[in-house]
Amino acid sequence: MNANTDLTPTPIARRRGLAGWAFLTWAVLLAMAGLVLVVMGGRLAMLGGSWYYLLAGVALAAAAVCLALGRGAGIWLLGGLLLATLVWAWWEVGNDGWALVPRLAWLAVVGLITAAFWPAVRRSPWPMNRRPYLVLTVGLPLVMGAAILVPLLWPSTILLASGGDGQRPAEAFSRGTVPSPDGNVSANHDASSWTA
Repeated sequence: MNANTDLTPTPIARRRGLAGWAFLTWAVLLAMAGLVLVVMGGRLAMLGGSWYYLLAGVALAAAAVCLALGRGAGIWLLGGLLLATLVWAWWEVGNDGWALVPRLAWLAVVGLITAAFWPAVRRSPWPMNRRPYLVLTVGLPLVMGAAILVPLLWPSTILLASGGDGQRPAEAFSRGTVPSPDGNVSANHDASSWTA
């Protein structure tokens, strides 16, 4: 077959100069991160922990290989990983913004960095339109960011140390609380020195 009519996907780097090499480097970094997740997620699964990290590592490594080879399936795999992670994180910790940070933030950043490579992807022969690419690499990461920030900035409930009834506790905030010789308020959280 003539080289000019060959439609076999090849690495972007071979066809597109500096941007292609940068994208290939990013894909290799993603593959390495995926392999770390596979190894560490496998160890966690063997100890009785969540299988999510092992499966996420496999998906991330597979997406990275597809991206490096110039296959549009890599973006779809990455988008599927973002969506599956969002669903898994909500299932595991609910609407707890602080607990969502380690589960979602890193992958949202991965998506946004991948979005920055649109110029290199646009010049490639991938069957990928701009809209799905940006929905998967910008839209989903923004939803993940909102999932973290909304409960942190607008909490629906605030539970006090007394159990959440809205009343100040009469007893000390902590059993280990002792009066501070220098009058430090943080060392004596009882009803007489409530700081909230």
